[in-house]
Parts: sequence; C-alpha cells; structure tokens
Amino acid sequence: MDIVEYNTSAQRAASGAGRYQHMSPILRTVFALVLFLLSVNVASAIDCDDPNLIYLDRVICAKHSIRTIKMRLELFKLDNIRYPTEKEGLHILVRGNPIPKPKYYHEDGYLQDFPIDPWGHPYIYRLNERPEVFSTGADGQIGGDGENKDIYADI
Repeated sequence: MDIVEYNTSAQRAASGAGRYQHMSPILRTVFALVLFLLSVNVASAIDCDDPNLIYLDRVICAKHSIRTIKMRLELFKLDNIRYPTEKEGLHILVRGNPIPKPKYYHEDGYLQDFPIDPWGHPYIYRLNERPEVFSTGADGQIGGDGENKDIYADI
C-alpha cells in the first residue's frame, strides 16, 4: 500500500514555498498581467482632466502618466539606441514637434500631446543613467511637503 503525503498550507509556509509557486510560469505571467491591467483600469477610470479631482485622484493620474511617459521613453530608446537628451526633453516625444528628429524616429511620434500633470504643470525630465520623470505636485516647484510633494512612479 502506498502512503500519499499531502502538504498543508502550514507545511508549505514553513518550507518557504511561495504562495504562487504551485503555478506554472506561464500561469504566473498571465496572473501578473491581469493584475497589471486591473491597476491600469483603475487609473484609467479617473478623468484626469477633471478640475474637481481630489488630491489622491491627482496623484493616481500623475503616476499613471509618469509610467506612460517612461514607457514611451523606452520605445524611443529601442528605436534610436538612446534616450532623449535633456535639451530635447519630452518635447521630442510629441508628434509634430519642430525638434530635429533622430534617424529612426517613429513617424507618428511617441506621444500625441506634450504631457502636463493634473495641476497644469509640465512633467520634469532629467537624464542620468536612466531617465527620471516626475511631477512637481500642486505648487509646481521642485521639492515640497504634503500636497506640494514631488510625485514619482516606477514602471
């Protein structure tokens, strides 16, 4: 007679096995993608152009926009093997801008309009090793506390 052993959730936790370790890599990828799309849907459900947004809604919109800008910067880099210079700034991503284009610039640009944060200020672009994009918050000044705090987001 064969003895079948079952791992209880307590035994799995004690062994260090992760919560989703039993899932195949493809299923974990699909699961992560679904979670990502749900988070994008939450941010997209807010009308970022509404002047009556409360502070937290504006932060959500700003972070969503920053992630979008950063993804567009990555597309620019894939096409041109570099990020825009600080002099080119985010303007070079905008379709129809007058800045001289690199050789492999996408014909439709990377953004339809120049990105403005929910408080009406332009996003700040800096280039170190990796591009940095952030919102200056309600006061439009770098630095600050509370509602004037700068807003960053990772991809």
